Amino acid sequence: MKKYEVRFDGGESRSTYNGEIIGVDYMLVEVPSLEDEDENIELYAELPADDEKNYNELKAEILRQAKEHGYTEENFTFWYD
Repeated sequence: MKKYEVRFDGGESRSTYNGEIIGVDYMLVEVPSLEDEDENIELYAELPADDEKNYNELKAEILRQAKEHGYTEENFTFWYD
């Protein structure tokens, strides 16, 4: 079974919070669509920056999105795990 490495990093938000772009922690991974092998799916989650507090919440959101596309936790390698 192929494992996909989930990137845990920080940077600027992709969206605005109260009208401004802020620093965020995020997780990002790209996986092939199980329905169309020529298509990739981006799983992405972000929260305002707070590394220790955000890791588990971001991981849970990535796994929720992954489940919607037919993937399980066993398909991923997470940075702190």
